Amino acid sequence: MFETFSIAVLALSDTELTLLTFALLFAGSLIGILLLDNGDHLRRGPYFAWYGFLTFAIAGVSFLFVFTIDAVVAQLIWALFLLAGIWLLIAGAVLGRMSAARARDMGWSRWTGLLSLVPLICLVLLFTKSSDPDSDDPHLLAGVPGGLIGVAFFGMARAAVPYSETLALKRETQMPLSAAEEAIYFDFHIRTSGIDTYLQNIADQAVLPVQVDEVTTLAQIETSGHVMTRLYLLEKEETDIEMTDDWAADTVEYLCGHAFFSALLDAGAVIRERFAYEDGAPIGLIEVSTQDCAKPV
Repeated sequence: MFETFSIAVLALSDTELTLLTFALLFAGSLIGILLLDNGDHLRRGPYFAWYGFLTFAIAGVSFLFVFTIDAVVAQLIWALFLLAGIWLLIAGAVLGRMSAARARDMGWSRWTGLLSLVPLICLVLLFTKSSDPDSDDPHLLAGVPGGLIGVAFFGMARAAVPYSETLALKRETQMPLSAAEEAIYFDFHIRTSGIDTYLQNIADQAVLPVQVDEVTTLAQIETSGHVMTRLYLLEKEETDIEMTDDWAADTVEYLCGHAFFSALLDAGAVIRERFAYEDGAPIGLIEVSTQDCAKPV
């Protein structure tokens, strides 16, 4: 059940993820206004500081996903999503409480605090004067200090997401994995997008040509459904090459023993290794499926 939930979340589009994030913040804000609101009033300065801090806290949930690869190989990705959901609910609850206090200070209903979740309209809460502007504000962040702190947090919030994405990519590319962990990692991502889409992504993202050895170049990758065909070109100086049984057996052994290709095959992919000369003259084709991996070599 947890794994199904994780795959469903990862399969969401950017728009759907944004809507899910908003829903969690909205639910948290309702809790903050309804259950945690204690009748306080909050002036513009301290509210600006709080709003900036909470904006940074909400953006900071992205830092959890720096450890996505760790969670996947430990098969605890669901826990990462659960923690992110709780994080957003708590941030929403605090935001709801602070915004209710700001709305009350403006002389408006505490439920006006929900405007804090609406882009641009939230500026009403940030800049509207107090309903009692002549009274002293004893808050430590009153006036300019609160504004400056808020601006600093807004700047940090803006940088948080791209910075966390950079850290996540760096960790994903540099973290050493055992063969078993690699298999878990590849299998999870394949099942997240589906084998057909995953193979198409491989073809779309491939940087070709790739020099395999002194005479062989990987020149093309094509996909059709669950079938991936890789074309290798051999230098024209190489002639009279025959596709032998040993060549085919070595190819099957390599693909079935490689964590990445093994995960593709287990997910139902068929890998076709096509060899030809640079002038297009064919040499041969080796087709490998998961059934071939079960055969004795």
